This record gives sequence, structure tokens and C-alpha cells, in this order.
Amino acid sequence: AILHDVIEDTTTDFDDVEGQFGSEVAHWVGLLSKDKRLPEDDREQAYCRALEEAPWQVRVCKLGDMYDNLTDMDMLPRARWPHTVSRLRMYLHCLQTHHAEELQGPLRLVQALLEEREKMVS
Repeated sequence: AILHDVIEDTTTDFDDVEGQFGSEVAHWVGLLSKDKRLPEDDREQAYCRALEEAPWQVRVCKLGDMYDNLTDMDMLPRARWPHTVSRLRMYLHCLQTHHAEELQGPLRLVQALLEEREKMVS
């Protein structure tokens, strides 16, 4: 979870993560990373596909990230809120395709907070 944005937000790459933490952690971090080389629409579709295929542990990390982003929304310019909420709604939809018991509580928490934020946007 600590490494979830390291590939996107630093000069660290997949091989660096794999060398330090092993192939499983690197794979999970890779699933949580967007391919910034792709155009935005293609990047988001690829990211959603990765989330849909990810193991429950990766999905829980993403849900934690989403919850944090939703609680920090007040720090964003108000004009960015609709885009943020829309994007997080899309990710939530992708994450709900897996029915592991471990996901149910985090899914409910994020769903509730997202619904609350959606009311603030509309």
C-alpha cells in the first residue's frame, strides 16, 4: 500500500520495485499504476481492466487510496470535484467485479463516502 503511487509519482520503475521488494509486490504496484505513455482515455480503460483483474489485496489498496482522495477533496479547486467524483465512480465500478469477503467492508465505506461527495457536486 505504501508503494501504490511510487511508479507514477517518482523516477522509480517496476524493475526497481521488483529488485527491492520482489516480484509479487512489484506486480501489485504495477496493477496500481497507470501507464502515462498512453493517451488519457486509453490509460483509464487499461487501468480499469487491471483493477478488474487484480487480486483482492490490490483492490483493498485502491479502495484505501480512493477513500483518502475523497476525504481530501476539499483541498482541490471546486471546479475539479465533478471530474474527481466521476473518475472515482468509474474505479469503484471496476473494483466491484470481485466478490471477496475481504472487500465488502472497504467497498461499503468508499461507496458511502462517494455518494456523500456526489451530493456535494450536484
